[in-house]
Amino acid sequence: MPTKDQENEVLVEEFEDSEAGVADLMALYETVEDVYKQASASISDTPSSYASDSTDITGSYAHLG
Repeated sequence: MPTKDQENEVLVEEFEDSEAGVADLMALYETVEDVYKQASASISDTPSSYASDSTDITGSYAHLG
């Protein structure tokens, strides 16, 4: 009876054979995942700010985007 690791290994091999390029892309993502998570966390903590091209932002014509 194969172990769980052996079963996973077979599945990974089948996936790599059937999905050319996807496995390479996943491997690339795994190498940058930690950096990406840290960068995402650092920018998500910053408060949002809005700018307007109008001096009266209470009017319906103020552009806040």
